[in-house]
Amino acid sequence: MKRFLIVLAMLAVLLSVAACGSGGTGDTEAIKDTIEGYVTAYNAGDFAKCLTYFTDYGEEADALAFLSSLRDMSGELTLQEVKDISVSGQMATAKVVFTVGSEQGTDEMQLKKVQGQWRILWEQESLTGEAAAIRDTVVGYFAAYNAGDFANCLTYLTGFGDEQDAKDSLSLIKECIGAITFKEIGSVYVAGETANAHVDYVLWAKRFSLLWQFQKDGGAWRIEKGYPTPTTLQTLLPGTVDIAPGVRDVVEARHCVFEGDDGAQAWLWEAWQVRNTGDQTLHLNIVIEYYAEDDAILGQGSFLRDLGPGEVEGVHGFGTPYALGYDPSHYKLIIESTG
Repeated sequence: MKRFLIVLAMLAVLLSVAACGSGGTGDTEAIKDTIEGYVTAYNAGDFAKCLTYFTDYGEEADALAFLSSLRDMSGELTLQEVKDISVSGQMATAKVVFTVGSEQGTDEMQLKKVQGQWRILWEQESLTGEAAAIRDTVVGYFAAYNAGDFANCLTYLTGFGDEQDAKDSLSLIKECIGAITFKEIGSVYVAGETANAHVDYVLWAKRFSLLWQFQKDGGAWRIEKGYPTPTTLQTLLPGTVDIAPGVRDVVEARHCVFEGDDGAQAWLWEAWQVRNTGDQTLHLNIVIEYYAEDDAILGQGSFLRDLGPGEVEGVHGFGTPYALGYDPSHYKLIIESTG
């Protein structure tokens, strides 16, 4: 009888230790509920509700826009299983198995307990397996680009077309905009031989967060859609900047435009950035105008922006198609105060 009681006592201790390592029933079910709730809201396109299942997602508008773009790209997710849940204090991990269309994917989610509720970490703190391999592809690509090793750049890409054209394109972009600083990669989503991830980097003075697409090729992850992307860049278009007197002393501007022609259409690749170097909020109208050789205006685009002290606004890589024969000779970036 005494031996039986000792065995029961030891079993109770072992079960207690196991519960501490893998999460008690309450935590396990709560974690499953969080993940299931997120997938349900995601499939329904209710991105505001999606965010209630996350923590540390930064600017709400940016997070909502990212979820929307991801949903447009992926379609609905079918949650197959949540397994291998491991809890350590206020942190936890769980392996999630899902399908998108006919492809099955597996992801490891990291969660954090916030005010008694389990929430998914927006930026996963560590990457393993396929996600780590995708990160290494991004890091290698930026390193090769910044070093001007465009032949090596192409080893990280897929679907870039003619090799020499692609290298020439990257060289032109590098000559114009210079180096790019990689910051981080997150929200890595893998489904079979394809994947996407949120990649953050700094170009000039502005941090960008874009959704990149990847394809597995020969056992290695290649960038299918990222930045900078080789394209049919042919001519660096001459341009000037015209800053109105009232804001000339507190505005810094950078810009470049390429003209391209792939044989089917002519288009423009734009990069511009405007920075408020003063200590007051600026209300600006930013206009880019395109001219023929005789200075006749061929087209324009305008952007109304409010910039606080130190804030930066800009775009890059935006291709505007034009019918063949639309051949701008030069452009002007105009920055005016609206009050």
